[in-house]
Amino acid sequence: MSRSLDHMPDDLVQPEDAARHVGEILAGAATWQRYRPRMREDTGPEADPSEISRQTEALLDLLAEREINCVLVGAVAMLQYVPGRNTKDIDFIMPKSELRRCPEIVVFHEDETFCQASFGCVNVDFLYSRHRLFQEVAVNYCTVRHISGHLIKCATPTGLVILKLFAIPSLLYQFREGKIRQYESDIEGMIETCEVPDDEVLALLQKHLKPGELLAVKTVLTDLRARIATRKGWMEEFRKDLPQG
Repeated sequence: MSRSLDHMPDDLVQPEDAARHVGEILAGAATWQRYRPRMREDTGPEADPSEISRQTEALLDLLAEREINCVLVGAVAMLQYVPGRNTKDIDFIMPKSELRRCPEIVVFHEDETFCQASFGCVNVDFLYSRHRLFQEVAVNYCTVRHISGHLIKCATPTGLVILKLFAIPSLLYQFREGKIRQYESDIEGMIETCEVPDDEVLALLQKHLKPGELLAVKTVLTDLRARIATRKGWMEEFRKDLPQG
């Protein structure tokens, strides 16, 4: 997964966002929101932010030491490219067989392509690479980032947008409007800040979505592009009104 950056130059580990310690991100969510590890009852004690930070870094160390084949995705991965929301968990794409090499990670819920688990007080989600789309993202839309003292394989902006858009139809079927708005906001931030080729994204999704699902995804992407263009137009108009000199 990674190798230590302890002896690398400071400018490689200190750039804004990219060098943020993942533990600090999850601990920040615990500071502002109620956070309980999955393996505790809802009525149980909330996790301590400092312990979440410590155990998150321990998880990354474990994955690195055992050279687990995984790719960072989800909100933590997005924060390596754009400012964003706090998150209560850390997400990876990985083969299911790799999870068996980490008995310290306790599975909470699992199906054929997805797993919710915990490592101590840290919530962890895994997308299994047996799903062809997840595998394609892990192989073709992956880079290496300096994160938490390690070189970690991380999905690219295009890969992250593909995964977010792929999830939209499922959320529509479940009528999860709040989650859809959250994902749309994530996608908007990525496509506004990073170079994401819409045609390439849609061509890949076309292989994995039904026609009606693909239409919904196209509509979301078109609407977000229009929203960004409208906002940029407003900003240009307001810029004209600013005093010159």
